[in-house]
Amino acid sequence: MGMLHLLIVTQGDAVQLNQTLSSLEGSRLPANLAFVCVVDNGKRPHCRSMAALPRPDFDVLYQFLPGLSKAQAMNVALEAIPDESLIVVSSDEIRFHSETLLAYQQASRTAAPGEFFGGPFQCDYELQPPPWVIPYMPLASTGWQPTKDQIEPTRTRFFGFNWAAFCHDIKRLGGFGLRPESVPAIGSMRRQAGIQRRMLASGMRGRYVPESIVSRFIPQNRCTVDWTVDHARQDGIHRGISRRDCAVADIALHHWSNTVGLFASTAVKWVTGPRWANQLHFRARCRQQQSIGYFHGFRGGVDASTFRKAS
Repeated sequence: MGMLHLLIVTQGDAVQLNQTLSSLEGSRLPANLAFVCVVDNGKRPHCRSMAALPRPDFDVLYQFLPGLSKAQAMNVALEAIPDESLIVVSSDEIRFHSETLLAYQQASRTAAPGEFFGGPFQCDYELQPPPWVIPYMPLASTGWQPTKDQIEPTRTRFFGFNWAAFCHDIKRLGGFGLRPESVPAIGSMRRQAGIQRRMLASGMRGRYVPESIVSRFIPQNRCTVDWTVDHARQDGIHRGISRRDCAVADIALHHWSNTVGLFASTAVKWVTGPRWANQLHFRARCRQQQSIGYFHGFRGGVDASTFRKAS
């Protein structure tokens, strides 16, 4: 059986990195844990001293790779990991539970060919958001703990801060992020498809490991009313972009739905007034911005990766 490597990506947040590494101390770590690889693609090596602190239960390999994208930095780290190893992918905003890595190790022992793994997560809020805001926040900011019956092995993709795969599978499909030109596309897979999507397209299956749970830190500025409304607009933009190539009837249906939603939400927003803590006003703002984002995305006037918050 190969070794296990934990890959943590950071952008120079030394405080969060220390909290993540500290959560591993005292945990039940796999006997085959080779080292924790910290990949830092921030502008300054602020995390170097933090990664150099002695950790009695594991070794840390720190790589400072400025000027690279997250995927490019992860691919550099990939070169130092043996093909037969299991790679657990995480980030510096994660708190590991006592048996998270052990659960991945045990799952890999019984892995069928062509399997990759993923686990659930819950959230640690810096400031607890109002309960009526949480249903409108993205899943990445509210937690994800499905049952095994809710997982479709041929379709489910896991969150990028809590999943694992064998190194040779990641390498043969072109590594993280963009697919190199030398790696052929699989079916209708687009070049920019992420590694998990490429795995599923190649016939691999995702295996849910409920015991490999982590907690994700959510800062105060990512769970406010204004942030949630802005996210509704972003969601609308992505939905609009995804509808550009649909059938005419499908496009007409979504245009009608968003037109009605836009007019209705604007009316409710005007009637309720600018009371930011008002639940009805908040819901109207979310629906309004989602519809506005939809039309912007569909028209092609924005790129989903570069759009800015509207005033």
